[in-house]
Amino acid sequence: MIRVGDDYVMVASSFHFSPGLPVLTSKDLVHWSIAGHALPRLPFNPAYDLPGPLNFDDASERARLDPAMGHRYSAGVWAPAIRHHGGRYYIYFATPTDGIFMVSAEKPEGPWTAPVALVAQAGFEDPCPFWDDDGSAWLVHSKVGAGPLVLRRMTPDGTRVLDEGTVIVEDPVNLPVLEGPKLLKRNGWYYIFAPYGGVEKGPQAVLRARDIHGPYEWRTVLAQGDTAVQAPHQGGYVETPSGGAGSPTSTAPAPTAASSTCSRCAGSTTGRSSANRSPPPADNRSHATRCPMSAAPGLRCTRRPPMASTDRRWACSGSGTTTRSMRTGACPRDPAICA
Repeated sequence: MIRVGDDYVMVASSFHFSPGLPVLTSKDLVHWSIAGHALPRLPFNPAYDLPGPLNFDDASERARLDPAMGHRYSAGVWAPAIRHHGGRYYIYFATPTDGIFMVSAEKPEGPWTAPVALVAQAGFEDPCPFWDDDGSAWLVHSKVGAGPLVLRRMTPDGTRVLDEGTVIVEDPVNLPVLEGPKLLKRNGWYYIFAPYGGVEKGPQAVLRARDIHGPYEWRTVLAQGDTAVQAPHQGGYVETPSGGAGSPTSTAPAPTAASSTCSRCAGSTTGRSSANRSPPPADNRSHATRCPMSAAPGLRCTRRPPMASTDRRWACSGSGTTTRSMRTGACPRDPAICA
């Protein structure tokens, strides 16, 4: 979901249905109308016409994707992303059996261009484009089965990828089934909004880094908790004209550095980045042998092995808290470290 002027624009998965890629518009994030469809039909394979015989009908439980059956039921458009750049709307989407595609238009109602294949290969899902301040174009996506997150460089017009992609986030232990990434930049930070843990119960995470390639730190921002409501999933981020922030799954504010006081830093850690925070004291042996956060009531901390993309060592969680990860030897209250 994005905002262009006073209009909010959102796209949604349409799977094997035609027309596909519904484009919705709203003035208030509450009342939505369908402006049109960006994909009149699925031209990628005759199997989208669902030739028989089929082993299910409309009364059946949702049929799983099974290309071996000779049809594309449950395939098609998965988790598209829309962005506005250079006066045009761009929608990127993947079909798990065909590749990653892009369509564009000057207006939400179209007309939309024919799909352009950026990656003509099966096995990918949930692409999202991003244009940086210097004009460079990027594409982040996941893989069928969810995770890891892959970053590719694109041509400035967003019509071709320039490399095979680099894995920027992979943590199957703490971020299993990582999918649906939405990439943006705010106040010098690169943010990726991505759910993990599966559609039925999975929470929503937000990752951030100073460099688009990482390393990314993360926190859980929305979770099902102890309610009967299905867990939040694949939320994005949008700002209102007045500066408020929210997502399709929540009105929670964007991640910001929390204000706290740390005896090790001898002062407030509000808004400090890794470049300007106070260095930790010379004696950090307690950080290396015991997580300082473990003294907090109801918080349980376990030691984690090193990972290629980060040097965090502790994973702390407890009732009413989000999962916390902390680097050895760093201030546990610094929000840029213990997120």
